[in-house]
Amino acid sequence: MRRRPTRGFGTLPAGVLVAAWWLSRPAAADGHARQQDDIGTSGADLVLPLALLAAVVAVAAYTFLTRRRRAATRTTPHGGVPVPELAELDGRARAALVSADDAVRTGREELAAAAAVAGAGAAPSFAQALHHAEGELRAAFRLRLELDDARPEDEPARREMLEEVVARCADAERRLAEAAGALDALRSAPEPAKEALDAAEERCRELGGRLGTAEAALTALRGRYAPSAVAPVATAPDRAEARLRSARDGLARARTAAGPEAVRQLWAAEAALAQAELLVDAVDRRAVELAEAAGRLPGALAEAEADLAEAAKVLEDLAEGLPGRPPRV
Repeated sequence: MRRRPTRGFGTLPAGVLVAAWWLSRPAAADGHARQQDDIGTSGADLVLPLALLAAVVAVAAYTFLTRRRRAATRTTPHGGVPVPELAELDGRARAALVSADDAVRTGREELAAAAAVAGAGAAPSFAQALHHAEGELRAAFRLRLELDDARPEDEPARREMLEEVVARCADAERRLAEAAGALDALRSAPEPAKEALDAAEERCRELGGRLGTAEAALTALRGRYAPSAVAPVATAPDRAEARLRSARDGLARARTAAGPEAVRQLWAAEAALAQAELLVDAVDRRAVELAEAAGRLPGALAEAEADLAEAAKVLEDLAEGLPGRPPRV
């Protein structure tokens, strides 16, 4: 248990007590000695007690600062790892979320590539790890949203939530790293199946057609909405086209290569196709979101106008009750 500091003289250093006694010591009892002291007292008589008091004050100040510094870096009564500041812990949590989100996104792409190369049931252990990591990431994002909402938490609760965000993100990345061996085994297959190459090339052609549609949709969005509304997907078609070129090159190399090198080329092409598909999907999804928002706008405007009219009527009714206000005719 933490001991409360005692009050009174028990908390003073011994040197302070000695100095105080020295300065307040009574004079000699007889009147002749007191008279001589009053007449002959000089500054030299106070040198020793003042020097002693200054030394004691310096020691006390040093002790106080040392204890304060130790308390600032102590996590337990017996010391330990320094506790990070709340702002530093918040930065760690944000960085952990970004890192875990990248790891999960990469895991999805690699699992999709594995399924394209080796079949839908490829790498079941990695699929399980990815499912676990997605759950941890969702929970971490929920905590982050709670931390950023309008209801502030006290410092202990906020620290606990940030630590949980960091821990969940670390667990997600750890599980994916532990299960990555299953994907490595697929990458080292002796030869890619011809069916896998054919399916990848068909998927590449399909995405090329969808990319043209996405570019046309983006042009229409730019003509209908503000640049800020289109900004999240403004570069998506260009990036998707670059991924498709990479996939086509990889598939061509996979056709001419042999053995594990052909497998690696096919794997890289499948990963590029997965990224291109995500970018094309992002344009389609943004078009749907903006259309839905535009459809809700008239109703929202009508509701806002009704609220303003009601507020104006309330203000007018209140104004009629003010002194000197003529009644409404």
